[in-house]
Amino acid sequence: MFADTYSDLALTFNEWLDNSPTGGEYVTNLTLDYANRAQDSIWSEPANGWTLLTRSEKLTIANLIATLPTGCGLLIHVYSDCDSDGKPDFYYFKDGRLIDGFKFIPGFTKASGHTRSIQFFQAPNEPIYCDYQVKLDAFAGTSTEYMFFPKSIMLGKMQYLRCLDKGMLNEWKALSAEYEKELSRFKSQHQNVGEMPGITINDSWGKEVVIPRHNLNYDSGGRGRITGSTNDRDTYRRY
Repeated sequence: MFADTYSDLALTFNEWLDNSPTGGEYVTNLTLDYANRAQDSIWSEPANGWTLLTRSEKLTIANLIATLPTGCGLLIHVYSDCDSDGKPDFYYFKDGRLIDGFKFIPGFTKASGHTRSIQFFQAPNEPIYCDYQVKLDAFAGTSTEYMFFPKSIMLGKMQYLRCLDKGMLNEWKALSAEYEKELSRFKSQHQNVGEMPGITINDSWGKEVVIPRHNLNYDSGGRGRITGSTNDRDTYRRY
């Protein structure tokens, strides 16, 4: 699945196309154009980003402003890690309160494109990190280019775009079920894998609310913890 290359995809798509893959008057490489459009579309499929494309990085803040990482395509979380254990301790929210809020700074011009920055309402007292989904480079159509998404999903999305452009609705009806099946399978195998089971409730600070446990002897107690208060997110379940 993770050894698929653009060149293999192009051969399969070219075989399916009903005309020359070299394109027309304005698009010189039709297959390359569809591949990049398909990748962009699948990249934005999950609302909170693909798990395997999510990265964490420390932010540098000057005058309350932090420039997001160069490779950031989708900002997911902003948080502090007070004890440097790699686990979020305190979350920040867009347009949140004075102590835990930030806002996006518009930064687009036609001449220079996008610049992505956020501004905190109050200077944080601890290191600030962000989780983000990385951008995927566009295919160039030369040399060996590995694809992040499986060939089956890329091919299905390219066929969808082609059918949409050419009004081939009946053909897409025959292909859509297989595409949705492949996409669903990929999500189930690689999205949010290995997460702790069970539903947790967070308070307004983004910290987990600890609910007392009960036993058959009518006894109760707080959940065991490693460090911090009982509402610290650095807790573990003790059964």
